Amino acid sequence: MANNSDWMPGRRDDILHLAKTWHPVIVVKGPAWGIPAQEIAELLTLITAAEAVLQEAKSGDRSQVITVMCRTAFDRLKGHLRYLKDRYFKSPPLEDADYPALLLHLRDGILTPSGRPEGQLVITVSYAGPHLLVLHIAPLIGGRNHAGEWGYAVYGGIMPHGGATLEEAAGPQHYLMRPPLSGDELLYWRFTRRRKETREYDAGESSRTAFFCARYENQRGEHGVWGPVVSAVIP
Repeated sequence: MANNSDWMPGRRDDILHLAKTWHPVIVVKGPAWGIPAQEIAELLTLITAAEAVLQEAKSGDRSQVITVMCRTAFDRLKGHLRYLKDRYFKSPPLEDADYPALLLHLRDGILTPSGRPEGQLVITVSYAGPHLLVLHIAPLIGGRNHAGEWGYAVYGGIMPHGGATLEEAAGPQHYLMRPPLSGDELLYWRFTRRRKETREYDAGESSRTAFFCARYENQRGEHGVWGPVVSAVIP
């Protein structure tokens, strides 16, 4: 299931299978692993949405709108899966038998000769059109590019004007109530080895502020230190 650079499947059917395998496991064991009930409920919501739009995308009624909706739904589902793994799937509390139950290799099952990542990443943002931001990922000045050894773990968040309400912060998008001070306050968005990634937003999020932060991640899921938090207004 995992390839040499990442544990996340590439095919949407496989991503959905992974998520649907995780859900019953964390319903039972999630409380002992410290996973809040709202995170478990959100996983089910994202699974349901992704499955429904994937069926539409595979049907004869497929359109450009459905294609965009499908990509967005799976980006959100993958982001939540990465968030859960990054925050809660640690050893301990996970035991050896929990890894195959989650379709993961034991402690990701990959040796990383280079060890825990070092160095910092910085993101600069450019605009690519309505609702599109382009993230340019690079080592901080003076640092070495370790992309051959490690990938980039990118985190993001959105803050409405004046900050989110409690209801918005608790919702599926986890809108920010204030500007984040570090990547710990952002959601895991994507693992990549590319120096440039494009992020598309919903039209209703235009003029809100997007925040980003990145850090190196090795093949065992170990991270380097946070780079600086950067922001840009969503066009």
